[in-house]
Amino acid sequence: MNRPRRPLERRLFGVAAAGWGWQGWSAIAFVVVHALWLLLDPTPASAREAIGNAFFIPVGVLMAAMAWMNTRDERLHPRARRGWRRLAAAYVVLGISTNLWAVNDLFLGHVRVTRAVVDLFSLAYIVILTGGLLSFSPGQRTRSARVRVSLEFAMIGIATTMVVWQFMIRPRVLAAAQLDWTVVPSLLSPAGELIGVLAIAHVLMRGTDRASAIALSFVGAGQVLNLIGDSIYTPLAVAGTYSGGHPVDLLWMLGDGAMFIGAAYQFHNGATEARVRASTDPGGFIRLPYLFVLGGFLPILSASSHWSRGDRMILYATVLLTLMIVARQVVALRENARLDEDRRLQEARFRSLVQHSSDTVTIVDENGTVRYQSASCERLLGYPPQHLVGEPLLGIVHPADMASVDAMLVEAVHSAEHTRPVRWRACNQTGDWVQLETIATNLLHDPAIHGVVLTSRDVSERVALESQLLQAQKMEAVGRLAGGIAHDFNNLLTAIRMTAAIVAEDLPASSGLAEEMREIERSVDRGSSLTRQLLAFSKKELIQPTLIDLAEVVAGIEPMIRRLVAKDVTLDIRATLQPWRVLADRGQLEQIVMNLALNARDAMPEHGTLTIAVGVTSVDLVTARATPGLLQRDYVTLTVSDTGYGMTSEVQSHLFEPFFTTKAVGKGTGLGLSTVYAIVQQCGGAISVRSAPGEGASFTIYLPRAGSESRAPAPAAGVAGPTGGRERILVVDDEESVRSAVRRILQRYGYEVLDAADGAEGLEILRREGDRVALLLTDMVMPVMSGRELVEHAAQRFPELRIVVMSGHTEDPSLRQGQLANEHAFIAKPFTVTDLSATIRRVLDGSAGTRLDATPAGATTG
Repeated sequence: MNRPRRPLERRLFGVAAAGWGWQGWSAIAFVVVHALWLLLDPTPASAREAIGNAFFIPVGVLMAAMAWMNTRDERLHPRARRGWRRLAAAYVVLGISTNLWAVNDLFLGHVRVTRAVVDLFSLAYIVILTGGLLSFSPGQRTRSARVRVSLEFAMIGIATTMVVWQFMIRPRVLAAAQLDWTVVPSLLSPAGELIGVLAIAHVLMRGTDRASAIALSFVGAGQVLNLIGDSIYTPLAVAGTYSGGHPVDLLWMLGDGAMFIGAAYQFHNGATEARVRASTDPGGFIRLPYLFVLGGFLPILSASSHWSRGDRMILYATVLLTLMIVARQVVALRENARLDEDRRLQEARFRSLVQHSSDTVTIVDENGTVRYQSASCERLLGYPPQHLVGEPLLGIVHPADMASVDAMLVEAVHSAEHTRPVRWRACNQTGDWVQLETIATNLLHDPAIHGVVLTSRDVSERVALESQLLQAQKMEAVGRLAGGIAHDFNNLLTAIRMTAAIVAEDLPASSGLAEEMREIERSVDRGSSLTRQLLAFSKKELIQPTLIDLAEVVAGIEPMIRRLVAKDVTLDIRATLQPWRVLADRGQLEQIVMNLALNARDAMPEHGTLTIAVGVTSVDLVTARATPGLLQRDYVTLTVSDTGYGMTSEVQSHLFEPFFTTKAVGKGTGLGLSTVYAIVQQCGGAISVRSAPGEGASFTIYLPRAGSESRAPAPAAGVAGPTGGRERILVVDDEESVRSAVRRILQRYGYEVLDAADGAEGLEILRREGDRVALLLTDMVMPVMSGRELVEHAAQRFPELRIVVMSGHTEDPSLRQGQLANEHAFIAKPFTVTDLSATIRRVLDGSAGTRLDATPAGATTG
């Protein structure tokens, strides 16, 4: 919105009149009174000189007081306070000069010596004033620069003095036939005022803050008025026709008033943030003194009209030589300006590269104290660069990393090469720790640097990815171990179940041991459930993926979930049918939902809300990068949330590790969430967790949206009753207990059984027996020759041979994903006597054809 403009009468030179306060208004009133007195002339001639001088008595003291008040203002830059301190001293000298002038005119009768002393004080005032004005400039930072500027102003002063002498004072002095030392101060006063004006122009060209620029503009305007006044006063003073109350006094009063208003404006506005931009050609001021040098030859040439021809030839040669020197200096100045501009652009280029680099650059001394910090630190850690300068680097280092950082600094100080990269944690402005990787370079020998340069970059994302990779490798290693354990355990369970079945058949129906045998079989079923979870975690469970609506799966097991949760827990299920499907095993999806629901229930032992929601989402690139395992694609989501205890970050870091649990002993196996993790990974999905202590937990499962094609499950074959036969069967299994138990069972049903301990031995028996073997029953995981190789060789050489594959898990992905469904029959360990005999009979009778009748791992039928 547009801000209303202030009335025009309240602005002067573009500055708000209120900006100079009551002190400025008082100065204006004083000047107005003085002007009215001069113009109206209300006093007699005898009193006019005394009153005119009296007006100037308080001026210097008041100006000094106003300038001194600015020296006490902590808002100002130290450079500005130093400038106002010198201006205050100059105004004190001005006050002394003014008072001596008044005393001389009123009481001493216009003594020339006293007037000369007054002029000398005025000259001192100009010198001190010029020094104070130049203090505002940010350009003179070195002694040589200050000397150069002083010489430039001296050149201007001398040239101006020569002009003033030749064209203003010399004719009057010659006319009066008076030439003594009292003329010198009058001669130098206009030159001094001009130097003051140019000093202010020099400062404004260099640039300063806006408030100081406006204040100096007022002071400069006052100097211009004083310059005009001195130019009028000087001839009058030499001719002896000046007296107090002259109209020229108005110019001086206006000039002093303008300078007083400048000091008052600075006092009321301090230092503003906005800066006045420096001139695009600050070097132009450097050429100004040479113009004054050339101007200084004008009085010399004017005076040479009375010289002899020989003297004039020498003068002309001197002028020509001087012109050549000036020309050479101008060319050198232009060349230096070009070099300065090139250097400035190069410095700006490198400064911009450092400040906008993704890495941060830090320079520390031998003791580890920060001497320089690049601007990228603010983006990386949140600190302004100057915040760290002067502080020890170890002040932001994590306590656990201090030893390694200190060792890096010691190594850098005593080495001439780059140090090895060191990772450490730095505390940012919010108190969090940021992972940095730093390389140190010793540049203590470089006078431009004289320190150790630390180049650091944020590796938090890389560290997180490395942690995820390490976790994935650890989970894979544990998964392989779990798969191996499950394989051996399934073999043991198969042997136990077969042996218990044999013993149970041999016992009388009334025997008490029959119930014990059934308890053994029930224990085998519980062990089978445990191995199934291990296989799911190791991604070696045999599955049958189909196109499934996840919402339909949740709705199908909703009654079971409601029976499992406590009555005090509110169950909120949001599972509307979704347009997208997932390609997964239905049993595994049910296991995911049940495991997450039970985990949430256990987190709310008293009361709470359990929410299960199914939805769809399209993951963008930003979300995919934030969640490990996600890709930029469409997903079906399952979110299970609770309002329970929540979890710490430490617990979350071990959440999906097998056998990790926070429950009491005997309350959980620690395989629930690890199984969920493995199933989700097997489906090509991802899982994210959000939790904090006391805020509950939320698990979100992302399953990839599937295409339109489905691999339908094989139709379930009816389970026939256990029937026997007379055929010859070859049993191949590397586990003696399994092989022996299966052999005894099949022999009980009338079959003739041959057995082998590995695939190579089984293949040799097939070659020897030929077509007399009706069926091959083989395990998949065996040494020497695997079941897969045995099946391939047997099927190729004996096309009429019926084959049944048995296994608790397999490394073969084609069998695990059900891709051999049209090849051979399959029975999963641990199986029951009924499953075994019925499957063999169906295959021998041809009811199963050549189809692989795959059963979920560990499933039982009786």
